[in-house]
Amino acid sequence: MKLNGLCKVVTGKIAVLLGVIFLFLPQYNSMAQSTGEWTPPKLISLASISINSAGFAAASGIVDVIQNKTGVKFRIEPAPSSIDRQEKVESHQVQFAVSAGGHAYSLQTGTADFNMKGWGPRPVRTVWSGGFMYAGFMARGDSGIKTVADLKGRKIAAYPGYVGINNNMEALLNYAGLT
Repeated sequence: MKLNGLCKVVTGKIAVLLGVIFLFLPQYNSMAQSTGEWTPPKLISLASISINSAGFAAASGIVDVIQNKTGVKFRIEPAPSSIDRQEKVESHQVQFAVSAGGHAYSLQTGTADFNMKGWGPRPVRTVWSGGFMYAGFMARGDSGIKTVADLKGRKIAAYPGYVGINNNMEALLNYAGLT
């Protein structure tokens, strides 16, 4: 079977993700070093964005492929915000958090939602950076809004706990000279 370009990229990223997952999970890596043998974990838990999101759908698809190829089971725990997902990682409820790129950057730099005492900056590692996040604004057809510049003077919602979405909205508004 011939794979198209996108499928090759996704398959390659999944293979890299698998290798990194098993290489960097400390409890499994130390077991391999002490016994000379390595057995993959039976279950890996990860926190993801809420169930009705594209992030959860993407995480579900990725873990389905990994489960089918390796037999390792995954449990995806929905967590509505970046802070909720990070709390699950730090309390060892899960080994990984699936988040938008803004989450890891903000946690590493102590900015956005993590710009408060006790949160940032933190030493975290991005295990896999997925595809592009396309961003935009939607408006009713009868709103008179045709371009981002038409948002001038209008209220725009912010989403507490969604660093990536908020950063993308701010960037789009900045591009239109509205910030």
